[in-house]
Amino acid sequence: MTPRRAQLLADPAIVEHHRTELRNRLEDDLAEVRSLLPDQVDDNRIWSEFGSEVSHREHIRRVFVAKYNPGKWGEPDDPELWTKRAPVDTWLWDSHSLNTGRPANSSPALRTIGEGDLVIVMRLRPTDYANKPVPDAKGYDEPVLLGVWVPVLVYRYLDPASPPRMVRSGLRLRLATEVWHVPLVRFDKEVRVNVIRNRDRKGINLDPEFAEPNVTLVEVKGPDGHRTAAARLLAACSLPGDLLTCPDPLTYGPSLRKTGMRREDVKYWKDMRYRHTLRTAAERVAVDRSRENVLARGYDFPECWNHQRHDRWGGDYECWPVNQTAGPRKLAVEVKGTSHDPWLGKIKLQRSQYDRAIRRAEGRPLPHERDYDWEVHVQAGIPVSATDPDAAVLPALEIHDPHFVQTHWKATWIEG
Repeated sequence: MTPRRAQLLADPAIVEHHRTELRNRLEDDLAEVRSLLPDQVDDNRIWSEFGSEVSHREHIRRVFVAKYNPGKWGEPDDPELWTKRAPVDTWLWDSHSLNTGRPANSSPALRTIGEGDLVIVMRLRPTDYANKPVPDAKGYDEPVLLGVWVPVLVYRYLDPASPPRMVRSGLRLRLATEVWHVPLVRFDKEVRVNVIRNRDRKGINLDPEFAEPNVTLVEVKGPDGHRTAAARLLAACSLPGDLLTCPDPLTYGPSLRKTGMRREDVKYWKDMRYRHTLRTAAERVAVDRSRENVLARGYDFPECWNHQRHDRWGGDYECWPVNQTAGPRKLAVEVKGTSHDPWLGKIKLQRSQYDRAIRRAEGRPLPHERDYDWEVHVQAGIPVSATDPDAAVLPALEIHDPHFVQTHWKATWIEG
């Protein structure tokens, strides 16, 4: 902290101004919490199984996932790719002699793909050639499945400009592949890849199209080599299993309606977003109340603080004395927020923070901890519905020293 900032914070008027700003921010955070819909969350939901599967022995076609990075290979969400019924310019190719303005996307799956197979198009989050994120013009915040292409012509030939590629065991040729395709269906609701992976109960999370993130074209088949994984993925996209057994999938195109992410998956996705928004707002409420307290006690603090995700509301930060009302040492603060009141037994301390508190209580801090006092701040009763109280009647912030943790904290309340 600069001497100028210390001088300013020694002025009671300046301190009160900062406290007012914190209270205003707290009201905004609580308003965001109260604006959320509490009935979106269903902790007791029974996840429905994926749709009925067709025996892999009856399949007459295979399913592939093509993964496109818009920052490198172009935008797979281009409407032209989903409206033309004539074969479009190939997006599946690995010829070094073919000059399309896009780099070759070679994959072993190009050696086996054939006419009439199904290609599910995955749009990745865009990155540049240095794998750094680039702005996403489409506004997607995670990988999504857009729809299905059907290859109508697969052309393989010897290409002197291409590197030797494995054709079969012991045989490598300078072989290139070009695949022309037409759209079968553009999903009504894009399928959020993270949702179907999180909700999977039958192995889809381990299937190669997800387990091999750096391969641009992957055949969908289970770890045992069977293609029941293809039926699971079609069901997750609200597509009929008959597409794997019918003579011509293009005849299904005009009749496919309400495709893409299923209703229960959409609800799960909204719940997931709700939980994230609620947790973030509750963290800010707890940290704002904590900072208002330490500011009034004569401490200053940085704007940044360490967030604690994974089912925890809170964070930790360090602050330092700026006037005589504060203690002589710096202060390390562990912040916890919860909707429970009383809260004891409802929140957990990380193992590292618990150990630090015990060392301080026993008078044996580590060398880098000797200049710090330690406290845990708990803000209970954070509202989680529109009918809960505002900041004026929130329970008081509870402040406890290391001896409280040493005396009252049970082993089951420690995480990590």
